[in-house]
Amino acid sequence: MSKKTENENDPRSKRTRRLLQDSLSQLMHTKKFDEISVQDITNVAEVNRATFYAHYDDKYDLLNARIRSTFQNLLDEKLPEKPLFTLENLCILSETAHGYLAAFAGHCAVASIKGDNGLMVQQVHHQMNDVLLDWLRHSPIPLPASPSIEVVAITISWAMFGSILEGSWHGRKLSSGNLTTQVLNLLEPGLRAYLVAEAVR
Repeated sequence: MSKKTENENDPRSKRTRRLLQDSLSQLMHTKKFDEISVQDITNVAEVNRATFYAHYDDKYDLLNARIRSTFQNLLDEKLPEKPLFTLENLCILSETAHGYLAAFAGHCAVASIKGDNGLMVQQVHHQMNDVLLDWLRHSPIPLPASPSIEVVAITISWAMFGSILEGSWHGRKLSSGNLTTQVLNLLEPGLRAYLVAEAVR
C-alpha cells in the first residue's frame, strides 16, 4: 500500500505523485525496470529522495501505482460517469484490460508472468478486482448475501484476467470482442442476481 503522508486529493501531492510516475515511465523507455534506481527516478523528476519516500515505499510501490492509474484512466475514458455493475460495463472492463495487457505482450516474443512484465500485469488484475468491488458496493439493487460481493469480484476478475492472459500472452489468439463475449456468456447465468437492469441505470 502506498504511503499516505499527505491527503491523496491534495493538488500538490497529486502533482508530485504524477511527476514521479511519469519519470519512471520515461526511464522505462530506455532501461529495464530492475536496472532503474530510486536515485534515477528522483534525478529525472528533479526532487529529492525524501520527497520520493514521502509518497512511495520503494520503486515497486511506484510501479504499482503507475500501472493502476494508467489502466484506470483508460477505463474512465470509456465508462459512463457513474458506472454500475452491468453487462455493458463488464464488456468495457474486459476489452480495456485485453488491450492493455496485449500491449505488454507485444514488447517481448514470449511473455512471462515472471519478471517486470509479470509485476505489471498483476496490478491490472488487482485494479480490475477493485473496480468490480466498487461497482458492487454502489449497486442500487438489493444483492444476495451469498456469495458475497468479494467472492463475485474475485471470480469475475480471475475469469476475465486468466482468459485474457492466455489469449494475449500465450499465443491463443482470440479477438477481445470474441473472448469477452464467450467469457460473459459463460458467467452471465450466475451473475443475474447482481446485474443492474437497464431500467435502473
